[in-house]
Amino acid sequence: MYKLESLGKLLNASLPKQVKANPENLIIQATDGHLDAAYGDSLSFAYVYNAEISVLNWPAKVHVDALMVPLLAWLMVHQSDLLDNPTKRKSALKFWVNPVTADSYDLGIDIPLRESVLVKEDSKHPKRFTTEHLREPCHVSTPCIDEHWELWLKDTKIGEWDIPAPGRIKRFDM
Repeated sequence: MYKLESLGKLLNASLPKQVKANPENLIIQATDGHLDAAYGDSLSFAYVYNAEISVLNWPAKVHVDALMVPLLAWLMVHQSDLLDNPTKRKSALKFWVNPVTADSYDLGIDIPLRESVLVKEDSKHPKRFTTEHLREPCHVSTPCIDEHWELWLKDTKIGEWDIPAPGRIKRFDM
């Protein structure tokens, strides 16, 4: 699933060095997934799932904004309806915090994602299909360009990352 992979790359790139020091503490998985497919002229479908992000032993000295801001920037490009729709905005991004020690805690975030997949027949081979993961439409207020972001807390840079413009991803030619 493209969005899950993209989200993982973003978090691995953007998290502060204190968190990156233990990459095994970042767990990203899909839960409660299903395929949204209908009988019709096409085999096209959508993956619908929750991206469950867990960060274990988050240092209490590192502000959690270092996780949330890159995540929100990613959502603006890859699932903007969660931020744009007032109804979804109130309940879509859920999180939990579990203190582990006085100096660390575990964080969890659940994000509902939808990933549309266009399935086409190959005109030269009637029993061969190609799949194409469709990009999200560009939001009216957000240009579809590659972006470089930095996050500062007062005078200290706590994160830096790139978010490539969403493109069509052609994968799994069959």
